[in-house]
Amino acid sequence: MSQPQPILLVYASMPETLGLLDLSKHQPIDTDLFKINDGIHVLISGIGIPETTFKLTQILSKHNYQFIYNIGLAGSFDSSLELGQIVVVQNDTFGDLGLATTNRFYTLSDLKLQKEEESKPLQEAFGMFAPNFELLKSFPKVSAVTVNSLLTNENQILLRKERFGAQIETMEGAAVFYVCKKMNLPVSQIRIISNQVGERDKTKWLLKPAILKLNSFVNQFLQINQE
Repeated sequence: MSQPQPILLVYASMPETLGLLDLSKHQPIDTDLFKINDGIHVLISGIGIPETTFKLTQILSKHNYQFIYNIGLAGSFDSSLELGQIVVVQNDTFGDLGLATTNRFYTLSDLKLQKEEESKPLQEAFGMFAPNFELLKSFPKVSAVTVNSLLTNENQILLRKERFGAQIETMEGAAVFYVCKKMNLPVSQIRIISNQVGERDKTKWLLKPAILKLNSFVNQFLQINQE
C-alpha cells in the first residue's frame, strides 16, 4: 500500500513555529523545509509576498502534498476579534496591488489593468476536506487582506478595511492562496490575532503567548506526535 502524501504547514518565520518545530530534532529535507514526521512537513516561507510565492512554488514543484495550511500571526481591523483569538480565513486578497490615493484605493481591475474576476478575493480552497475539519468549525471565519508593508496610517487602514471588507491583515496569506489556486491544491489558512492593525506600541502586542497557543492547537488539530 502506498504511503499517503504528507500535509504541508507554511509558516513565515522560524519564531512562529515555537512549540511545534524543534531544530534539534527536525532536520531540513530541502531548502527551509523540515520534516516533523512522515505525515507533516513545515516550510519556512520567509516574510512577505515575494519570498512566500517563490519558496512555496519551488517546494510544490518538487514535493507532493495532500493539503496545505498557512499558519501564523495576524493583525486585526475588527475590535471584536480579541488578541489571542484563533480565526480561519475564508477569503484573502492582495491589499496593496493597485493605486492608493488620499481617499480611495483602486485595484488593478478598477484601473482597467486586470480583468475584474482576477481581482476578486482568493477563496479558501476545499477547506471542508481538511483533516479533522470539524475542529476548525468553532473558530470565526474571517476575510483577510495581504500587504507587503504593514499599515500604520489611519486613513490607509480605513481605506483597506472598507475597500476589501477585511477583518485581519497578514503579509503572506493571499500569496499562499494564489499559488495553491494556480496549482489546484487544497489550502486553508489558520491565524491568531497578535495585535490591532496600526498599533505601533509592541508592548500592546501578544506575540509569544499567541504563538504558543496557536501551535498547541496545531499539535492537537493534526494529532502530531512530538515524542
